[in-house]
Amino acid sequence: MLTSTAQGVLSVDRYAAYHKYARENPKVQRALCWAHQRRDFLAVAIKHPELWTWAGDWLERIALLYNRHAKRRTAAPESSAYIEQDTKLRPLTERMRKRAENERDDPSQHADVRRLQRLMLANWDELTVFLDNPEIDLDNNSAERALRPANA
Repeated sequence: MLTSTAQGVLSVDRYAAYHKYARENPKVQRALCWAHQRRDFLAVAIKHPELWTWAGDWLERIALLYNRHAKRRTAAPESSAYIEQDTKLRPLTERMRKRAENERDDPSQHADVRRLQRLMLANWDELTVFLDNPEIDLDNNSAERALRPANA
């Protein structure tokens, strides 16, 4: 068996091969994509129009997550501006996690809401890698765009 020297953070979607790669390379950490997570909320709302208000609230929270992360990234590490943004960002993610747990555990919630929350919570550590690694983007959109061939 060959030993891998790979290490770092891999910004990816939930494709199983990335999970396997990270599992086989313990120094590689997956950072999952919030754009893909956002699409999951939209998919549930499209499938169940009565859930648009619920999904819209989650989309607003995700937009706020992007906004606060971007503001934190523009501040110099350890500066008062950085600390201020960090102290807004971390509680936001904690509130999101707790809400997801409540929705997952609430039998009155739609089955697809509970299923989506189970999936999000199962990947929560990978979705929040950016908290301790502010240089990490919240999504892998730029990498995906780079892989697509240019239209001639």
